[in-house]
Amino acid sequence: MKLIYAILGLGSVLSTVTTANAQLRPMIYEEITVDANQADVFSDWTTADGIEAFFAPQATIEAKPGGMYELCFSLEAPKGSCGNDDGRILAIQPDEMLSFTWAMPPYMPEIRPHLTTVQILFEPVDADTTRVRLFHTGFGIGEDWDQGRNYFVKTWPAVLELYRDSKEAPKP
Repeated sequence: MKLIYAILGLGSVLSTVTTANAQLRPMIYEEITVDANQADVFSDWTTADGIEAFFAPQATIEAKPGGMYELCFSLEAPKGSCGNDDGRILAIQPDEMLSFTWAMPPYMPEIRPHLTTVQILFEPVDADTTRVRLFHTGFGIGEDWDQGRNYFVKTWPAVLELYRDSKEAPKP
């Protein structure tokens, strides 16, 4: 009987180690500071109008847990190949945090069905400045996943720069 408990205990330990190793996969982290107040920045990332102003030409966003977070980057693409098709909000805290599922690009069909997670934190620096911190996690193991992760290592900084540029005052 002790052997059975020992085997069950070992299985629990191995499961915990496996889960921990999966969580230790390289995460993408990017950060910018934006000249806008926290509520406005949060709204830009949680409304279709906000996202369409700097990121994607078409978005469907339902700002609630389980709500849609679909961004379409190619309006001519067939359903399922548009961008972040069928994305869902996982968690949302007004003005503070947004977490949603994220798909790999359509040209990566082997890993596209396996969704990753993006979490964005919105932190006030002062009344008119907000720090935006983006974390992208959930990447698997293997060459395809490495290519997917490398794609977003390059993409997220560009997206955040587009966002910062959209908030800058027009130059005379």
